[in-house]
Amino acid sequence: MTADLHSPQPAPEAQRPSSSAPLDGRRRLLRAGLGTAPVLLTLTGSALGADGGSGAGSAGVSSMTTSTPCDGCSPEAWASSSWPQSIDRDAKFNELFAARLEPDVPLRRLLTAGSFTEEQQVARHCAAALLNAQSGRTPATVLGADTVRQVWASYEARGYYEPIPRGAVKWDAARIVDWLATTYA
Repeated sequence: MTADLHSPQPAPEAQRPSSSAPLDGRRRLLRAGLGTAPVLLTLTGSALGADGGSGAGSAGVSSMTTSTPCDGCSPEAWASSSWPQSIDRDAKFNELFAARLEPDVPLRRLLTAGSFTEEQQVARHCAAALLNAQSGRTPATVLGADTVRQVWASYEARGYYEPIPRGAVKWDAARIVDWLATTYA
């Protein structure tokens, strides 16, 4: 009979630690590792499921080891690139996101370099993410158009986005922008 190399075998009674110090160290290490799980899931490409966002809470261990390449463009890169045919170059942000951004500006203005408020920073990165999704630069399993719109709607309504529905994690503007930027090439 061969031993199962993937299952931990209990240590014989004589080999078990007599104090809890090593166990405490392992517990601290495990707790620290759990804090990185959302980052690992985000970078793997399957954190949000098939564009719905609800798959994040049920992502399996296998999804944590598989990565999906992204070739997205930053806002500034989109300002000077050809856009997907599905989005008009004169489209306004509020039209595409059912938003109330003030002032209601064309996407191309949001995408150019400049000085922006915190809300406009989130808007411009959401605009780039939408263009990436519509052009196929970001796979729907990583960040599709519907999820991008959900991110904006959540941020606009509540000032944060929850990557795991009804979770304890709430991303503010800076974290949303950082996360969206991980999909850029």
